[in-house]
Amino acid sequence: MAALLRTAFVVILMTVLLTSLVAGEPARNVTSSPKFKHKDPSTGQRLLCDQCPPGTHLKDYCTANSPTVCQVCPDNHFTEYYNWEPECRYCNEFCAKPNQKLSSECTTTHNRRCECMNGYFLDLEICRAHRQCPRGHGVVRKGTPNSDVVCRKCKQGTFSDVTSNTAPCRPHKNCTTLGLTFKQHGSRHRDAICGASDSEKTGSLNNSSTTQTTEDDSLRKAVEYVAKNLSVRWQKFVKKLPGKKVPRRFLKNMKASNSSRRQRVREVLAEWVRINGKEADLKGIERALRRSGQKELAKGVKKTCAHKAT
Repeated sequence: MAALLRTAFVVILMTVLLTSLVAGEPARNVTSSPKFKHKDPSTGQRLLCDQCPPGTHLKDYCTANSPTVCQVCPDNHFTEYYNWEPECRYCNEFCAKPNQKLSSECTTTHNRRCECMNGYFLDLEICRAHRQCPRGHGVVRKGTPNSDVVCRKCKQGTFSDVTSNTAPCRPHKNCTTLGLTFKQHGSRHRDAICGASDSEKTGSLNNSSTTQTTEDDSLRKAVEYVAKNLSVRWQKFVKKLPGKKVPRRFLKNMKASNSSRRQRVREVLAEWVRINGKEADLKGIERALRRSGQKELAKGVKKTCAHKAT
């Protein structure tokens, strides 16, 4: 019984649809053009006419027997939206304002487009110069023709000693990497200042003890060797270093810096040596290399940098 009812319902529905089509009722077209109301002056009949698409204008209104007639816009004229305008609009943008330049020429679908020159951005219809970040501040978002530069105070471990609308904060120089000592630590406004190592300081790389000097020289060679040869997986290697870990903030500053990969690795290793002191050694570097999948490089460190007793 249920099956018979469903069949009867389908038959009735198809009959209604066929009847409506025979009677001339068209199926609804969801992609049809927008309409506008028009009263035919000769018959007084009220009609719904198709609007003209972008890039064209109205040439002739629709009638009861014919559709709307549209015409393509002439040179230097445009229509941006569906319309029933009798004429296209004139391209009246000339990019003549101060510090403004042409972005794209006039077409049939849009006016001539302008944008601010490099170093300027649009603010209330005026091209204004990008903000200059003062010393101690760096650029965190570069300016565009539509937005200003965003500055931010340099975080600990970074600095900016220039006034600029392009320069970010840079990491402080690590004197330990260079085998030197800090004569003056860096601030937000200046880089660190390095000086000759003091051989009388306990734990310095140039300790008066011949054995300590040799070990420190080997460690310094290892730092340079790894910085030169380590692959792009340097962050994985750093995580495997034993002892006290390099602070996340320091690593974050390194990732954000414009320094080369070699310089970044050098700086991070020097920081690891600094915070671990005498506990930092070649074996720790070799072990971290092996654990991070850099076995050949670990062998190279052992062969090239290890001190050979005489």
